[in-house]
Amino acid sequence: MEPKPKHTPIFLKFSRALLASRGLEPGRPVLVGLSGGADSVCLLRLFLESAETRPLSALHCDHGLRGAESGRDAAFCARLCAELGVPLETAKLDVLNFVKESKLSVEEAARILRLKALRAAAREKGALVALAHNMNDVAETVLFNMARGCGMAGLCGISPEKDGVIRPLLGVSRAEIEEYLAERNYDYVTDSTNLQNDYTRNKIRNLILPLISGELNPRAVSHISRLAAGMREENGFLDALAEEALENCVFGENALDIDRLKTYHNVLRRRAVLKFIQNFAGTAKDIAANHVDSALGLLYGNSGGRVSLPYSVTARREFGRLLLEKTPSARGSLDFAYDLSGGPVFIKELNLTAAARPPRGLVARNPRRGDRIFFRSINGHKSVKKLLIEKKIPERERGGVLIIASGSEVFMIYYGGTAIYSDFPGFSDTRVKVEREENQ
Repeated sequence: MEPKPKHTPIFLKFSRALLASRGLEPGRPVLVGLSGGADSVCLLRLFLESAETRPLSALHCDHGLRGAESGRDAAFCARLCAELGVPLETAKLDVLNFVKESKLSVEEAARILRLKALRAAAREKGALVALAHNMNDVAETVLFNMARGCGMAGLCGISPEKDGVIRPLLGVSRAEIEEYLAERNYDYVTDSTNLQNDYTRNKIRNLILPLISGELNPRAVSHISRLAAGMREENGFLDALAEEALENCVFGENALDIDRLKTYHNVLRRRAVLKFIQNFAGTAKDIAANHVDSALGLLYGNSGGRVSLPYSVTARREFGRLLLEKTPSARGSLDFAYDLSGGPVFIKELNLTAAARPPRGLVARNPRRGDRIFFRSINGHKSVKKLLIEKKIPERERGGVLIIASGSEVFMIYYGGTAIYSDFPGFSDTRVKVEREENQ
């Protein structure tokens, strides 16, 4: 391939982003998420132009949503990677089935499955995932969050680096990407659904941002992106202070000292309580400002006051403490079962994903009367209820326990982010993986 000039503005922005990356050590492999669109093709070619030698590969995700066009995209990525000498994997994602199970939107379900596939492939290679989100994506995200209602975190846009994923093109506009490709006659494919205004993000991309840029300021995308970068820096600083405040106010495992909490500025107090609720619930998703306001209201009420929060969490004031606890009736009433034979399943009741390989007829479900586990040490069985008592898991929290079983025979018990019991007698080759879903 004919060498191209490297010291162009887009290449310099890309290079600066790589230098700023904390996780991209010299020589560390990189896995590029390759859709075949302009952004991801640009990202792949910029990595190839980079002077630093590192193992580079790509993963194309076929979402099974666009018929022949999906096949066209996969074929294009295969030809491109063969031409460039880049190893390529393709992951077929059953998005529609996941939508049916999880009740999520098609966009959100596709995003979750895509990230899971990328992270799984990257783990096998010890690689960082590189995604091609750009400056326009940041502006779209900020406007989307503002319209729905958000605080400072929503104004941060898209993180340049998080949980093994880097995004080196956040400082590059979509126009710069298209110009880079056009100057070099680099081909790419266009997803026709991006041109339709069926989704909210497409309306922002195709209608609202062009209107703002055309009628208010042609540099609007750049200014919104710069705002997001400033918000990320300030948000990180305030988060660190709030973490300190939370540590100073913790009283036992699930309570805060109210008098100590009141000594902090309201900005830090709100953030500390938000973190407190998120940590207890095990997720940041769907915990909003109104929930924090409800919990903060208890600081100035009488002992015995209580409010309901998402994920069956109750906040209450007890003397000088703000306590969080699982709501017994709601948690205890959970009744669900998911067959693991069809691949990974999303368990919406607990915000978990579970998968078994090979499935062996296993089911992921809530605890039930008669459940038992086999203990090799005694060559006999013990009830799951007895084990939960021995593990000191309060009865009101047992609705948060996940069971992997076949009939009443239990092989794995998952609670609080870890497997508290796992044994597969007769199924020694079986592997079960349970992960909590986070908002990326």
